[in-house]
Amino acid sequence: MPAIMQTLLPEHFFLDPFPEPRKIRPAMKKIENADNYVLTESGMVYSLTSKRAVRKHWSPRSGREWCRITNNNGQRVSVYLDQLSATTAAEPPTDDMLPIAGFPEYRITSYGAVWRVTDRRNRRPTPIRITSRGQHEYVQMIDESGKRRTVNVAKLLESATLAANE
Repeated sequence: MPAIMQTLLPEHFFLDPFPEPRKIRPAMKKIENADNYVLTESGMVYSLTSKRAVRKHWSPRSGREWCRITNNNGQRVSVYLDQLSATTAAEPPTDDMLPIAGFPEYRITSYGAVWRVTDRRNRRPTPIRITSRGQHEYVQMIDESGKRRTVNVAKLLESATLAANE
């Protein structure tokens, strides 16, 4: 990466979540029957082989989050995240949510999960799917004028915490 880019971007953009390959930090919990995956305290599932977060899905019928992982036998299996952790994924962490400027229907948690708090159909908070492009994560949200926007999650979190501290 050019030196000019490194001076323009903050330091935390270049931190690797897995500094050493296949090392499990104390805050991570190994997933049973899937040695290549770990669960963090915040409920994110990470792959130790690809060093990336596993995409989470929301099931409106069951009201739970789930993801697909490959078990030790090489089979792709779907796993509910609330079965992996002690906390349930169906209820949003309302005390930890910060409002997002320009997006009145959405809130973000301190660990980067984006929730839509007012939904026309479900009338309950629902998590928004986070997509990865390279090393950055993005969400698609509808702004206050009704236009769909693709926004970087790290920038959303930074602006929301700055607004909350003021």
